Amino acid sequence: MKNLHLFSLNHKKRILENQYFYSFKKDQFKKKNYRVIIICKGQIVFFENNTFFLDAQTIPAFENTIKKFIFLGKSNKTIYLGLSLSLNKVSKLISSKRYNLVKIREVTGVLRQNLIAYFTSLYCLDQWHNNNKYCSKCSSKNTVLDLGHSLICSNKKCVKRIFPRINPTVIMLIYNKDKMLLARNANWPDKLYSCLAGFCEISESLEEAVKRETYEEVGVEVNNIKYLFSQFWPFPNNLMVGFKAEASSLKLKIDKNEIENAIWVTKSELINLEKNKEILLPKKHAIAYSLIQTWLSS
Repeated sequence: MKNLHLFSLNHKKRILENQYFYSFKKDQFKKKNYRVIIICKGQIVFFENNTFFLDAQTIPAFENTIKKFIFLGKSNKTIYLGLSLSLNKVSKLISSKRYNLVKIREVTGVLRQNLIAYFTSLYCLDQWHNNNKYCSKCSSKNTVLDLGHSLICSNKKCVKRIFPRINPTVIMLIYNKDKMLLARNANWPDKLYSCLAGFCEISESLEEAVKRETYEEVGVEVNNIKYLFSQFWPFPNNLMVGFKAEASSLKLKIDKNEIENAIWVTKSELINLEKNKEILLPKKHAIAYSLIQTWLSS
């Protein structure tokens, strides 16, 4: 399931790179290749020369503003940094270049796979920074630490430190004998069907969330719950945990406040429905795609 890690980076490797990056010295600057991704108003800056990157050496006073950058990772000898700017600052910084703002989902559709995680990391961290400008304990302004990966209260009597929040979410391959359950949300694109999913709640295990979400949305009790695989999902900032579970009944009681419709399909029915474009299935980079393919190949 190679697509499950499309938005992920090797964490252990990133920690080592982060520590190395902390030792940045001015005399090292010319020896390194820094590529900068700029985000503005939640969108990625795309330049007229068909690139999403700026060479850091073209940014004024780069060496003196290193703390304003978000460290994203490293590939071979290239270090990737992110920079969040207002529209006015973008125009001043790159006054000699034309640019457009591109939505993150559109960006992921045109990038090479080995680069996508840098962009989604910047997107998630930028959203988190914007939502946590002030300390929740004393209301003082937060300042950035760890090259964008943590925040700390500027009030020396408080110094509360926070880290990016990841939302645990279960997504379920629900089956009964030779049939699998698919559902759709009313605000999804027309004909799109996927697996049931939902956020975990306080004082709830992942398995309990699978049971609760399935019963709430379609009125079916499940058992034989088994973990399959997980995926980081940046829209918005979820850790998707995939399970399969056996339904006790085919009878559905759909909660229209949660989902628009749900159907049971056999493997042959699903293949024909998709082939005839009567339904659409999730794209390859979504964990739901891997769950469905796991069932089809079993």
